[in-house]
Amino acid sequence: MTASHPRQLSELRPTHLPVTADDLHSEHPGGRLMYLPGSPERAASIGDQFVDRRVVPGTRGFDVHLGVLRFDGRAVDVGAVATGMGCPSLDIVVTELLALGARRFLRVGTAGTLSGDRVKTADVVIATGSVRDAAACDAYAPREVPAIANVELVLALKQAAHRLALDTVTHVGLVHTKDSLYAREYGYGPLAERHAQYMAVLERCGVLASEMEAAQLFLLAQVYSSAAAPVAAGCVLGIVGDTDALGAEGLRHVAEERAVSIALEAARLLPG
Repeated sequence: MTASHPRQLSELRPTHLPVTADDLHSEHPGGRLMYLPGSPERAASIGDQFVDRRVVPGTRGFDVHLGVLRFDGRAVDVGAVATGMGCPSLDIVVTELLALGARRFLRVGTAGTLSGDRVKTADVVIATGSVRDAAACDAYAPREVPAIANVELVLALKQAAHRLALDTVTHVGLVHTKDSLYAREYGYGPLAERHAQYMAVLERCGVLASEMEAAQLFLLAQVYSSAAAPVAAGCVLGIVGDTDALGAEGLRHVAEERAVSIALEAARLLPG
């Protein structure tokens, strides 16, 4: 059914996430900080770090982990839920979280490098914005509207990397969000040459890494943010391979651990 007028988030009744607005409530002015990894396993590993952890079981891998991070006597309300793979899946999860009152989001994901001489497997990239090469984004805004990360979250992530002595393996800049892993990034299918040329152009333009969800997250934050209820979104990515193949298993594990560590430390550094 197509709406004849713009619908409001207040009209949305979430059907995919197992939580309520009361579950996500936080006294923090910015609301609960929601960690958004792609995989349920990474959501569970992030949740393992929470104090007073509570898991609300869901279907399709959408278990929601709720709890608190404590830093020197200060408590930060947090949560974690997997978004699955690709912008359409993230679109459902984040839209429902927004409808339930969540306003701070941090994607903790993985990516392939687009700058092999600079960004290596096991490095980390903090996204300042993302190339919108994903059709789901077009449902919200024309391509001329950029997908930009929240400045406070970018700075908190960068400072967190410094505090963890990960400066030398952490990069800050643009990433690329695409719909197809195997065709667009790896060159499978009849349009392989076109994809290779496109990816080469992105590299020459300084894009650091390629992933599948950041642009959608940033755009949703922009679309639904208001002066009364600002929405903030950030993204930190562990680099798990180059444009030809995934890197060694051990290095991929290091990349994910580094991204998670930076994301958790960033909560300490956010205002409030």
